[in-house]
Amino acid sequence: MDMVTRIREALKCGRPDCRCQDTNGDKHLPAHLVVEGRPMLSIESIADGDGAKVRCQ
Repeated sequence: MDMVTRIREALKCGRPDCRCQDTNGDKHLPAHLVVEGRPMLSIESIADGDGAKVRCQ
């Protein structure tokens, strides 16, 4: 399992109906409240596979 997949798995909230359960969807940012049930953190692989791009909405 690559680094990005491990990070995404670690940030899933455990609620089966939440969008964070989507393999490529946004995740919850642990340091902030979730606004209106929307995950707030997206994590993507960098094109060369040598890291991750993290965006906080």
